[in-house]
Amino acid sequence: MTSSNPRQRKTVSLTGGKLDYLINNAAYVSNTSAFKTLGDFFTTNVVGVIQTINVFVPLLRKGTEKKVLTLSTGTADADMINQFELDVAAPYSISKVAVNVAVAKYNALYKKEGTLFMAISPGYVDTGNHPG
Repeated sequence: MTSSNPRQRKTVSLTGGKLDYLINNAAYVSNTSAFKTLGDFFTTNVVGVIQTINVFVPLLRKGTEKKVLTLSTGTADADMINQFELDVAAPYSISKVAVNVAVAKYNALYKKEGTLFMAISPGYVDTGNHPG
């Protein structure tokens, strides 16, 4: 496989041209609720995940396990938002809803080839970024 992407080339050299697992764990996070920043969140949390998946799909298709996991959030769940009146971090939550749909679309597209795409929420995780 020839690629102009240096990360893909490095992965090919390390894995023999195939990949079993891809984990998307990066995210742009902020407690802002200013909708004017929505583009910043979409660039990383949606477009970034889609671009990462697109780069590595050829390697995943050659893999054995063929699993793609994307970290999401409970704050992307409308029922949870309403139940707990979660009015903070709107752009983050909206971007995670969008990435959840993107992941579901990839799953629908590649399921017949035996590739599993899923978005999961790990629950509350103390990352040390917030006091208390």
